[in-house]
Amino acid sequence: MDDKYIPQDAYVIVKEALSLVGTEKQSDLLEQNCEDFSTWLHYGKGESRQLWRLVQHPVLTIGAAVVGMIAVRKNH
Repeated sequence: MDDKYIPQDAYVIVKEALSLVGTEKQSDLLEQNCEDFSTWLHYGKGESRQLWRLVQHPVLTIGAAVVGMIAVRKNH
C-alpha cells in the first residue's frame, strides 16, 4: 500500500502500538480485521484489501461467511 499512502515514521507506529498494550480491540472479518489494524498503525488509515478480494470472488465470500457463522455459533 506504499503506492497509495505514505508510511508513518517508525516511532509513531511504536508509540501507537504501545498505547494499545493491554487493551481490547473489537475485530471482525469485514471492517476491523487484522489487516485493517496493521494498515492503521503503518499508514494512519485503516484499510483492508482482504475485504475487496472477497467481494471480487463470490466463492471466497460464501466460504468466509460460512466460517464466520461457524465461529459465531461456537462462541454462543
